Amino acid sequence: MLSIKRYANRKLYNTRIKKYISLDEIGELIRYDQDILISDYLSGRDITSYILSNLMMEHQKRGICNIPPWMLIWLLRMGWENASVDQAEAEMGGAYLDMLPTAEDLKNLNA
Repeated sequence: MLSIKRYANRKLYNTRIKKYISLDEIGELIRYDQDILISDYLSGRDITSYILSNLMMEHQKRGICNIPPWMLIWLLRMGWENASVDQAEAEMGGAYLDMLPTAEDLKNLNA
């Protein structure tokens, strides 16, 4: 897993290649199946979800990807209610699994 540190100046630092990277470069890493962990340099707190939500927001603003509203609603419910995938599956009868994009779909978002 690739470790990325966010410094107080809000810059993101790739610890493997020892250089600062952009939000878009993080998106590229993810598209190429790189597992990442983004942490705050001072506190050590995992901020991966926070940074990835910023990436999604930036891509939405630029029209790079169009995330369907149902997926955003599902993600928000999962986060706000601190629900597990098992709970979501029980509530929706597993129907959401057919609606979620496959790994291949996600790779092709910007193709």
